[in-house]
Amino acid sequence: MNEDCLPHQVRDNSANARDVVLHGGIESLLYCLNDDDDDELSKTAYSTILHLGDSGVQQLLHLSRDAAKQLADLHARTPDLKAALAAAMAADEDEDEDEEDETDEAAAGAPGIGGARAGTPSTASGAASGARDGADKLLMEDIEDDIETLSLNSLIARHAPAPATSQHQQQHHEQQQHQPTRRPASAAVGGGSFFAARAEGGGTGTSGARDGAASTALRPSTGRRGGAAAAAGAGALSSVPTETLVTCRTAIALLERCLPVLNGTVYTAEAHQRALLTEHGMDCLLPLLCDAVPFNLQEQALYVLLNATSLKDGKALSLACRHGAVGAILAVAAVAHGIKHEDALGKCLSVLEHLVEGSREGREKFCATEDGTKLLMTILQVGDVQALNPEVRTGSANLLLALVSAEPSQKAVLRLGGRRVLEQIALWDTKRRDTMVLAARAKQALRELTES
Repeated sequence: MNEDCLPHQVRDNSANARDVVLHGGIESLLYCLNDDDDDELSKTAYSTILHLGDSGVQQLLHLSRDAAKQLADLHARTPDLKAALAAAMAADEDEDEDEEDETDEAAAGAPGIGGARAGTPSTASGAASGARDGADKLLMEDIEDDIETLSLNSLIARHAPAPATSQHQQQHHEQQQHQPTRRPASAAVGGGSFFAARAEGGGTGTSGARDGAASTALRPSTGRRGGAAAAAGAGALSSVPTETLVTCRTAIALLERCLPVLNGTVYTAEAHQRALLTEHGMDCLLPLLCDAVPFNLQEQALYVLLNATSLKDGKALSLACRHGAVGAILAVAAVAHGIKHEDALGKCLSVLEHLVEGSREGREKFCATEDGTKLLMTILQVGDVQALNPEVRTGSANLLLALVSAEPSQKAVLRLGGRRVLEQIALWDTKRRDTMVLAARAKQALRELTES
């Protein structure tokens, strides 16, 4: 079958879509994705997932939830895991830079080897040793680049249902593989879990030789990092089992594939927005905002929530608020503000604006403690408002205006300085379109507060 036919086979055909999901199709399609805009297979895989409808959205949610919970569990059981991951990533960066340096030297005629030919035997020996080390290093880099793909591929292979075979063939296959092929426990709800498959199969799915190589490849480089930092990184890596580190990086790789696709499905259909603004949707999405999930992936989850909460449906937004959306996003906003991550902070403020403006429950949850209001006042009380990131400036002002528009948040926000901040917003530059609109809305809000 032509690969372009696959999206048409599942589009508007819920039975085919469920069958694809049930047999691990989402996982296999995710594995086909890449960033090459000209890759027809990748484009077809993405289009197919978008056309899987509710079955596809639910499986993407399940996979994302399982990955987030796996990361949380690994971090809870492995105190040095975060430091080990940082050390491994630093090693990745150092080795990438070293590879560029080696490429530059090779292009220049490999002067080190040329010098060895003209030098003493000891010099030649040193150059030969360096060449061997360079070859070993390139091999380790290749292994390290592939480690997440190998792990992801093996999990997909183990996850996929076995083809129908005779009893004799099946017994022979099991003897060769030393373990039976299992259907994942969660297959009844569609596709199962990479991590359930890992638990059932045992190990990382790579051979012992590869595990050993991975352990070597993930050792931090000490050449470009400070001595203390390198020693700390080496200590963290040595204390974390290779399998734990590979499992963690596999979970991260899965989220890197799942979340952009999930965001695409939510962006393209209102039904998918509604599917996320439910108790089940929040149970799957909010674990992605925990500390164990890398912050760049938390930001990806915020994009998903931003598109989902743009739905103008008070009942759906209220349901999301009742199941923890406001508190979880406020926690990320506080972290983003602390580390000065303005893009993530802007996304948090925009999601909160949607929830607060669209539902009474959103305003109630926001003001359940004073933390959210105090954070908002801190963001807005700056000397130079033009220095604020535009998304942060607009999001924070719109959020304040929504909070003071009605109870149960109005009095709580005014008590903590909301009126004073509104007066400052009313003085914003009226020559700029974005600030001009916000200034006019602030003036209107102040008039209404005076009249009430």
